[in-house]
Amino acid sequence: MAVNLSALAGAGQQFFNDSGVILSGGKLYSYAAGTTTPQATYTSASGSTAHTNPIVLNSAGRVATGEIWLTAGSNYKFALYTSADVLITTWDNITGINGTGITSNAVNVTYDPAGTGAVATTVQAKLRETVSVKDFGAVGDGVTDDTAAIQAAVDESESVYFPTGTYLCDGDITIRAEQNLFGDGIDNTIIKQIGTITLGMLNCNSGSASATLDNIQISDMTLDGQSDVFGFSEFQHLVDVNGVSNFIAQRVKFRAFRGDGIYFGSGTSGQERHNYNITVRDCIFDGVNKENRNGISVIDADGILIENNDFKNCTKSTMPGAIDVEPNNNAFHIVKNIKIIGNTFTNVSGSISGATVKVDTRNANLTDRLFGVVIQNNTFTDNPSNTDIAVLTKDTISSTDAPQAIVIDGNRIVTVDDTSGRRPFTVLRAIGVQITNNTINLGGPSQIGDETVAALTAANVTVSGNFFNLSGVGTSVGMLRVASVDDIIIENNVFDRPGNDAGTSALGFYGNAVTTVSNRVKLINNTFVKAVGQTYSVRVSNHTLSTDNFYSGNTDVGGTLTSQFVGSCGDFQQGTFTPVAEGTSSAGVGTYTFRIGRYSRIGNRVFFNCGLGWNAHTGTGDLQINLNDIPFASSSVVNNISPLASYADGLTFTGQLTPTVLINGKIVAIYQSNGGVLTSVAIDTTVTQLAISGMFEI
Repeated sequence: MAVNLSALAGAGQQFFNDSGVILSGGKLYSYAAGTTTPQATYTSASGSTAHTNPIVLNSAGRVATGEIWLTAGSNYKFALYTSADVLITTWDNITGINGTGITSNAVNVTYDPAGTGAVATTVQAKLRETVSVKDFGAVGDGVTDDTAAIQAAVDESESVYFPTGTYLCDGDITIRAEQNLFGDGIDNTIIKQIGTITLGMLNCNSGSASATLDNIQISDMTLDGQSDVFGFSEFQHLVDVNGVSNFIAQRVKFRAFRGDGIYFGSGTSGQERHNYNITVRDCIFDGVNKENRNGISVIDADGILIENNDFKNCTKSTMPGAIDVEPNNNAFHIVKNIKIIGNTFTNVSGSISGATVKVDTRNANLTDRLFGVVIQNNTFTDNPSNTDIAVLTKDTISSTDAPQAIVIDGNRIVTVDDTSGRRPFTVLRAIGVQITNNTINLGGPSQIGDETVAALTAANVTVSGNFFNLSGVGTSVGMLRVASVDDIIIENNVFDRPGNDAGTSALGFYGNAVTTVSNRVKLINNTFVKAVGQTYSVRVSNHTLSTDNFYSGNTDVGGTLTSQFVGSCGDFQQGTFTPVAEGTSSAGVGTYTFRIGRYSRIGNRVFFNCGLGWNAHTGTGDLQINLNDIPFASSSVVNNISPLASYADGLTFTGQLTPTVLINGKIVAIYQSNGGVLTSVAIDTTVTQLAISGMFEI
């Protein structure tokens, strides 16, 4: 046996009592350090013969054999007694001379942390604050199945370290509260799924609706589902979370997930679980081959921040998208305070009803309605999904419902394929929405409200400071389409050249197979940049603009555009036009000496005056004046047509000249009134001058 000379009484030491008297017959007991468990000492360096325990001192107060030897690597406690067994003193943590000086058990070594108020503990306790999966037999060689070793480490410690390596996992790893799983970085530590999992490769479940698993963190590693090897499996997630509070995933790469990268759910089979205060930050979600469901699914969450992540190459064509906030049909689900900020999305697919980022509570019938959604400063680049941003709430809304605080702000949406008709954003059945400061380049029309439903489908909406560039592909109704929306303000936006054929518009109020209705619509200070062949700035199709609408300060750039928007509450617009003399049988062509026209629109009334003269004309039939490029048509209601004032020179007529604006158009018919009989006036093909002023409603 390896032994070392004792640092206490090792060779020839003499013992005395407290009065300085030689301790004849005294007794020296030996124990394992810190205990009262006897531990043997030895008479010589051979370690072959043990002392009696206690060692009885001779009449000189010395060990009779002269020496005390201790087992190498062991620590001792000694207790000195009189011959009458009265304790004199003890010595603890005694090692052999030239030994290691380190106890064989860290429980016997004190760790004394620095700092005021620090509490001493043992080295064992300190070391066990973090364990390595390799302490429990994990190999990390990319060949060995490390599932059991990882689970053992997770069961043992709150802080589990995964050293550099590739760890194979064939099954679910259950994590618990107060757990911190961390590696050496996404390029160094890899946990790879190699078999079928039940819920998630890493999963946790609080067990009840009233409980949560608190303070869980996963960081600095790659989780690999190998969808490029095993293919799609909708419910096999990399991380499955049900009933947590203060959950953080950061600097994690979710690679080739077969189902979701992370699933924030509510248990299975209709269980009720709630998730609070979740952060997913600085992660990569790479679906590799798009044989995945979603990067992140949120079934239940109150307070989730998804920030500065990179989503790419993910989502099967039959699945929703990169981020899918979509509770199941259970009234107890909570979906509130969702923040999706500063992420990038590239090459994300999805179904016709899906979206790159989708918030959809239409079918959940929630007791607590969706509230507090911020989608901000994200970049979307060339995603084949049907829509980049979709917010779709409950099926039926009322203008008296409380605002839902939905913000879509500062996002950049770029479609490389300029023939794509997919929508940059869609907002349906939501109240209290701000769509601000977004940049949209190419792609199809953005949508607010449901074009297939006559009932109210959005309310209390602000669309401000956005830049729409060459979007609206695939429709003639607008870069931005509005349907059945009340209390919407569209202001300070730039609509730059709709990306479609002639006849397209920048902004459309639209119904598809039904007549949709909007109330209290305000269009203020928008800029419409004309595209080649573009006709309308604002077009109204199968849509009724009902009451209290406002139009002011909107500007056309690059040419005059027609606005079909009708404001009935104090809006003002003015401009010039060129009148045209026509015959009713054949319009003909005039040789004009002058033509001038001006109009002012206040609300739904258009005031105009014009003058024109000609010295020859080829028209035949009765005379009419076409107001031509005034961007408004008269009302279909006869009572909304007012008599006009006129002056004529060189025109042949009898009695009083009585011009009248015809309904549903821009034509002024020239009549003569004689003896109470109103008849038409023939067009004069020689020198004629005519001036007309008046008003009509639109």
